[in-house]
Amino acid sequence: MQQALQLHQAGRRQEAETIYRQVLARQPRHAAAAHFLGLLLHQTGRSEEGLELIERSVSMQPTNPD
Repeated sequence: MQQALQLHQAGRRQEAETIYRQVLARQPRHAAAAHFLGLLLHQTGRSEEGLELIERSVSMQPTNPD
C-alpha cells in the first residue's frame, strides 16, 4: 500500500492503480485501498466507478461516533 500511495502522489497513476487493484484482489475488504483507488479513478475521469469504491470503503469502516 505504501508504494501505491507514493506512486499516486508522484502522479504515476497507472502503476498505483495496478497495486491498489492487487491489494483488493488479495484483501477485498481493504478500506484504504478501495478509498484511494476510488480517488484515483475520479482523478482520471472514471468518477462513477471511483464513487462506488469510495462508498464501498466507507461501508467497510467501523462506525466512529466521535
